[in-house]
Amino acid sequence: MVQDMRDVFSRTSADLEKKLAKTNLTAEQKALVQTAMEFGYSAAYCARTCDMNDNFSGAERYQTGYESMKKLVG
Repeated sequence: MVQDMRDVFSRTSADLEKKLAKTNLTAEQKALVQTAMEFGYSAAYCARTCDMNDNFSGAERYQTGYESMKKLVG
């Protein structure tokens, strides 16, 4: 099933804001969250850029890397 990423963005950003507002994170935890957010954004950006340039194998590389990273916490 294909999801509308605008809906995913709205839902997950609201969830993240709520969770971060009620949690006192250590400096190490804040760094981890920031790194994870930067990784996710860069993976999406690179995959999309590859798609726009018809470099589908490159896009798949970033998508696969993202899915592998998700498995580490899921």
